[in-house]
Amino acid sequence: MSIKIISGHAVFNENAVVLSQNFKWVLETNFDPQPNDLYIVYGAHELANHLLEVQFRKNNFYGYIVMNSEQTESQFFKNKNVAPSTAFFGALHGVYVTCE
Repeated sequence: MSIKIISGHAVFNENAVVLSQNFKWVLETNFDPQPNDLYIVYGAHELANHLLEVQFRKNNFYGYIVMNSEQTESQFFKNKNVAPSTAFFGALHGVYVTCE
């Protein structure tokens, strides 16, 4: 199994680069998952359709963890009913991780 990182939005690139460097994991620029790979996904809100499409095309032979690095002052922490995470998590069958 190989752990890789992808970033779907430029605002998360720094987080992705730091995680990649700290753990010596590959930061992918082209999302083409291979069987048994595990992807840590930043900016998944921009990649939701692509993640779902590839998941169906590849028959779930890879996994991913969606990293949510919202600021603690974000409306999504203040009002959990506003957060899109429930729908996103249910649709993509990934693991949803919140970093505070």
